[in-house]
Amino acid sequence: MARDSFLPPSPVLSGWHSSGAAGMIPPVLFGGPAIVSDYRFYAAILRFVAGKTDRADPRIAEMMALLEQAARAIETAGAFDVAAADLESTARAFAGVAGFLQKQILPEAVAAGNKPGEDQIRWAIDNAMESVNSLLSRAAVTGEKSDMRITLPPPPA
Repeated sequence: MARDSFLPPSPVLSGWHSSGAAGMIPPVLFGGPAIVSDYRFYAAILRFVAGKTDRADPRIAEMMALLEQAARAIETAGAFDVAAADLESTARAFAGVAGFLQKQILPEAVAAGNKPGEDQIRWAIDNAMESVNSLLSRAAVTGEKSDMRITLPPPPA
């Protein structure tokens, strides 16, 4: 069942189309509209992954809900909060996002020769992995007894 309700209204994001194994690829990776200059692109990626992932397993459903929650916060504040009990699940969810981007989306951006799109995807991968590292470190140090706020660096221009 196709789901597109997770995409925010945006002239850049509304043109997503099917392509290869990735399912839907934003047009910015193929010379489409200008790169989004704020966190909407990253939030849309998180929503996309959460929306396309099979939620039959309750643990997966929980991780996708955590991605959607992070996307809402990132879009408005460039940061998100994670409850102590959710540190490891959130880390696993962001690791999945990074893996998807690296295996499915980045090669298509590189092949298309879209340097701004490639830069934005690399930024998203780097920040997803930085979130994983920070969340897992906090979980290990505090034994999952301390909430955490992840603040993203400025998105690529």
